[in-house]
Amino acid sequence: MMELVIAVCGGDKVGKSSIIKSFFGQDYMPDHAVQYKYIGSKDLVHIYVEKFRSSLSNPDGCIFVYDITSLDSFSTMCDKYRDVGRMFRQNKIVFGNKTDLDITRRISQIEVDDWTREKGLKHLVGNSYEKSTIDEAFYRLIQDIILGTGDQYLADRFRNFVTRTRC
Repeated sequence: MMELVIAVCGGDKVGKSSIIKSFFGQDYMPDHAVQYKYIGSKDLVHIYVEKFRSSLSNPDGCIFVYDITSLDSFSTMCDKYRDVGRMFRQNKIVFGNKTDLDITRRISQIEVDDWTREKGLKHLVGNSYEKSTIDEAFYRLIQDIILGTGDQYLADRFRNFVTRTRC
């Protein structure tokens, strides 16, 4: 079994807790700072997810979150990326949250695409109420982490798990 630590990082009111709750579903424990979840069979991947805190040690990856309806949230996310992004090696994803409010979008998709391309980051948009978009963000990050270990057997098993759960 592989154990991973994943942080969810972003400014206030961008939906970090909602994203974590969406991913964990019924297993979500709002009174716990760190959430635990098994992915696939109990011997595949065990992840710990936490809203980023400076005490988080040895994180394997991070989902950097911004709210598409707030320019300030994108600036804050960029600042956090600049300040702590190097802690997460190559395993980072940027997630634009609240696409259900697209009519009030304040951040140009082109601006975000340019910024993420410049940084070499993957970028997804969705909202914390659509479990499929949240799962995709976590699964892409987990896949990148596993591939980075060079464990092809675990990578194949994880890929098969994701394929089965999407059908």
